[in-house]
Amino acid sequence: MTGRQGLAGLRPVSATRLAGVSTADAVHSALQDAVMSGRLAPATRLTEEELARVFDVSRTPVREALSLLEAQQVVRRDDRGRLVVAEVTADDIVETDAVRQAIDGLAARLASEVARARDVDHLRWLNAELARVSGEGMAPLAVSAANLRFHEAVCTVGGNRLLLTMMQALHGRVSRFHGTTFTVPGRSAEAVAEHEAIIDAIEAHDADAAEAAARAHIASSMRVRTQLLRERRSKP
Repeated sequence: MTGRQGLAGLRPVSATRLAGVSTADAVHSALQDAVMSGRLAPATRLTEEELARVFDVSRTPVREALSLLEAQQVVRRDDRGRLVVAEVTADDIVETDAVRQAIDGLAARLASEVARARDVDHLRWLNAELARVSGEGMAPLAVSAANLRFHEAVCTVGGNRLLLTMMQALHGRVSRFHGTTFTVPGRSAEAVAEHEAIIDAIEAHDADAAEAAARAHIASSMRVRTQLLRERRSKP
């Protein structure tokens, strides 16, 4: 796929950029969403000049956005040193799964040790929001965003800022996985139920159960993601 064909679905960011959000962040978000949604396919070439033209911005914010995406491994250098959208391998998913289980497990454990009633209420509200946006048939990426808010809220309850930074960085890495598990029928309902098990353990201040529930939830998500990868590769 050529860069021109692959970039056809992108639009200028000026009209959609929110107040307080830098141009580089807006470009980064737009490219990240395009990769995650599959509108930018693996191996699509990305150049500063063409992206600046498509987004109607200067090359500087594009360069900053591409640098961050490269650090997150959303894009990579090909054999000729050109930036392209990175392919996702089964090994990438396995490696990410192992780290996510450790981070989310620890986040749930820490939360269970200090959670107050209002923390539990907030987590239940966030999970209800996930169920709501899923039930209203919103775009899978919107459902995915609601899901990430829940996970980061669990981490916030535990009060470990370094762990939250690590989780957010890992979520950035997951964004390179083309598509989302919430495109699979029934997955959102499963995730809501798995979240409830995590919340119940946190409310009971059962650290072992909270960690086990969080690890099981991530393992379930990654099994679905691995299946999506197999299905995508089997298509002609």
